[in-house]
Amino acid sequence: MAMKTTFDLPEWLVEDIKRLARSRRTTARNIVQQSLVRTLRENENDQQFVLQDASTPGWQSMRPELRGVPLHELVLKSYEDRV
Repeated sequence: MAMKTTFDLPEWLVEDIKRLARSRRTTARNIVQQSLVRTLRENENDQQFVLQDASTPGWQSMRPELRGVPLHELVLKSYEDRV
């Protein structure tokens, strides 16, 4: 069963799709359909991204003279050399 739907696409993309369809002697609908199916299949095979734990020991790893300094002051200090 087919289902009609509408997508807003940039003009350049529609023109590229039509040009590709003409060169392959097929329809724009077929090009879009094939592209969507390929994208969905690729995503099925993708492994879920797992962010590597890069956490630090926290405030204990900070230089002793900066421990206990309010965060907003640390941010200001981080920009001192850039001015």
